[in-house]
Amino acid sequence: MLDELFCVEGIPGPPGPQGPAGETGPAGPRGLQGETGNTGPQGPRGEQGLPGLMGPVGPQGQMGAPGPRGDTGPQGERGPQGEQGIPGPRGEPGERGPQGEVGPVGPIGPPGPLNLLPGGFAKQDYTIHCWRKTGPHGISLLAGTAVMVGSTLVEFKQDTPVQMPAELKPGSDLAFYACADGSVQASARFDGLPELPAGQWRLIGGAHIGLTLPGTTARAGGFDGIYWTQADVDAIAGFNQWSLWDLFYRPVSDPRGMVCVGGAFWADIYLCAQDYTQGSSRARVNLAGGQNKPPRPAMQSWVIEDDRVYSTGWYEAQAIALSLRKRLPTMHEFAAAAFGVTERQSSGVFYALISNRVTGYTSRWGLEQTTGHLWVWGQELLTDPRAGQWDWRWNLYNNPQNGGRGGIYAQFGFEPSLRAMVLGGSWNTGQYSGSCCASLIASPFWVGDDTGIRLFSDHRQHF
Repeated sequence: MLDELFCVEGIPGPPGPQGPAGETGPAGPRGLQGETGNTGPQGPRGEQGLPGLMGPVGPQGQMGAPGPRGDTGPQGERGPQGEQGIPGPRGEPGERGPQGEVGPVGPIGPPGPLNLLPGGFAKQDYTIHCWRKTGPHGISLLAGTAVMVGSTLVEFKQDTPVQMPAELKPGSDLAFYACADGSVQASARFDGLPELPAGQWRLIGGAHIGLTLPGTTARAGGFDGIYWTQADVDAIAGFNQWSLWDLFYRPVSDPRGMVCVGGAFWADIYLCAQDYTQGSSRARVNLAGGQNKPPRPAMQSWVIEDDRVYSTGWYEAQAIALSLRKRLPTMHEFAAAAFGVTERQSSGVFYALISNRVTGYTSRWGLEQTTGHLWVWGQELLTDPRAGQWDWRWNLYNNPQNGGRGGIYAQFGFEPSLRAMVLGGSWNTGQYSGSCCASLIASPFWVGDDTGIRLFSDHRQHF
């Protein structure tokens, strides 16, 4: 019956009350997505969630181009200086690089500031004299020299020629005077310029005019061509270039008649004059030795109690040297000063009585009759070691050799065993004469007609 009621379609009645919801069934398969509807209005912002984990860093982007430089702002105030830090350890020195090549010599600068030494004399170079030989009879004072002449300081800012006298005599010395008017004058007088008032001149140097005449050639003058050039001859012709001296470049003795050998010492140009009190080195005067007995000097160190004609023994030579503030040469000094003579020859005849020039016997420095004329005493004193026993010799109160001025502690028979060196050879030694010739047998007490004296002097130089 009921089945029939459901099968007959009737007029629907009003809805009945809603029944309770049934249990949810299992989800069916997902249907096709529908079309997106229009976006609804934005709802209110929800609360911020917790930050998520940082993702990995992406690659660095390229640097953009620099922007325009802004204007410099005002300088800020300087802050206080910080404390000095502790110096770090010193590094080891690096290797030394190779030495560079020497550059070319620059031009000579102007003279430096004036520096007068005590004595009121100054020059540019204190290792040499202040003169230049400009010709056989020409000398100039070098620029840069300054001299106090009286109360006037005279500065020579350029080379100044020396005004020479009318007569220039070979074998003589001239004195050079600086004058207050700025001139330099030469004179044969060494005691001043009488034509000028006192305080208007000052002696500052000099030179010797040698016996080698201007224009002499090496061949015509008899100079040994092995050792001589024409320039060497010109150096001693007229004014001897090696004889130039000034206040701070000179021998300790009287400079007249002397030459400076290699800037080391000075030597007399001529053999010692008999009258050495007027100067030991002078041309065309009698020589000490041979038959020309010299006077005894005041500083005689040994006395020979006899009247022998010949009196140029070693002790006399030493005493003469001391009286002139000179000395005897060593063997090596003599050889240096005598260099340039024609070796292995002697004059052959006894005529060495006058100081003069003899062809072939002039040294490169201008010494005359240097070898083969008279032996000259050397400085060295020797003794024979084979002599007798050592003891006091010569009675103190009766000493014939030194006037009782003290005994000598020596070997028995030492008088004949003493030897003094003689140098250069004499007129009778023939081919053995020469610049290095020496004899070791001469007794210092012996005097003879073939022995003379040539004196040397120490060099005085201010740096």
